[in-house]
Amino acid sequence: MDQALAGLLTLPVLVLCVIISLIVKLFRSIVEWLAKKVAYIFPDKWEPWWVWAWREKILPAAPLAVGGSIGYFVEQYPYPEPFDKDVMARVFLGIVAGLITAFLYPRFMAYYKKFGPKKVDEEVEKIVGKETE
Repeated sequence: MDQALAGLLTLPVLVLCVIISLIVKLFRSIVEWLAKKVAYIFPDKWEPWWVWAWREKILPAAPLAVGGSIGYFVEQYPYPEPFDKDVMARVFLGIVAGLITAFLYPRFMAYYKKFGPKKVDEEVEKIVGKETE
């Protein structure tokens, strides 16, 4: 049991979390771009419950589905020792990595929105201030 928990805190699992996050971000960007195109073509068919289902049901479940799919289909990834022996163990690890991603992403974005733009504005002011002198 201790070895399994130690296997969750390795670099390959963290890289897997980043991969899952990027795939979900790409999936979200494509679907939301297509939704704008479809909403323009069929304005009378656009329902508010689609937006609710997308934000409240599909997006939170997407990292779990992507992580489980990666665990099932990608055998060559360097999974940690206790998880590399069986397909179901890899799927479990993918789902856990998806859960970690789904848990950390909103917190990271809230932190970024709280502190990120202020820091960027401060750095821009420093650069612009140096150029005007």
